[in-house]
Amino acid sequence: MDNTEPSNKLLRIKFMSDLHQEFNSPTFDHYATLTDLYDIFIIAGDGSNCNSIIEIEKLANAIAPKSLLYVTGNHDYYHSDRATIDDAFYHLQDCIDNFYFLNHGIIDLGTHVVIGCTGWQYFNGYNIDNYPMNDFKLIDDHAKSIEFWYNDDRNFLKETLKNFQNEDVKMIVVTHVPPCKSAIDLSSKEAVDKIRYGMLKAYHNNYDDLIKKYEPALWLCGHMHNSFDGMVHNTRVVRNAHGYFGSERLNKEFNEHLIIEV
Repeated sequence: MDNTEPSNKLLRIKFMSDLHQEFNSPTFDHYATLTDLYDIFIIAGDGSNCNSIIEIEKLANAIAPKSLLYVTGNHDYYHSDRATIDDAFYHLQDCIDNFYFLNHGIIDLGTHVVIGCTGWQYFNGYNIDNYPMNDFKLIDDHAKSIEFWYNDDRNFLKETLKNFQNEDVKMIVVTHVPPCKSAIDLSSKEAVDKIRYGMLKAYHNNYDDLIKKYEPALWLCGHMHNSFDGMVHNTRVVRNAHGYFGSERLNKEFNEHLIIEV
């Protein structure tokens, strides 16, 4: 990966998630400003639905030669299936030198390593036929595959964090789904609503043990449409989600110029 070697062992990351182009949010390329202020650009999923890839391509071209790293979210697969969308992102990675699809992806920058996957959550104990979550209906293979996807992502993160634990690098993890319940502000309106309707479990994972044991320096995530910047054990967890443009789930605290140094 060119043009990303951090100076003074600090990596400057421009970070955001949940841009949701399908809800008429602005096109992505206007985010390609002030490229001299960051080393890499990371998006933690939900650019749109399966039609968003052209916007991601435009953004990658606009920020070149800086690198764009992308983790897919659940909305990226809506109205399609996992294999089709993954293939499209791999094709984009093959065609554009500065785009990286973090689907069990590892980017080793020497002083830092970026580890990424969606972080699919497992809906254990729920009757999926009655559960009010669009993923089961709008991702063609979600209902029959979600347990495998969950285990596959968790095992990848566990083994990769273990492999780098004793290396002299700062580990940065990127998932779409927040890693644990502690990475959610339970007093926020969005969280209160999801608790009321029994849906909070769909908006976080159970990676608390991985954070405690392997202590990555930074964990970036999305999925919840609010902002978060706090510590979970010894790991800084950050969420900078745009949300649904023109609706109550637009994040008023979204910072399109957020840069994180690690």
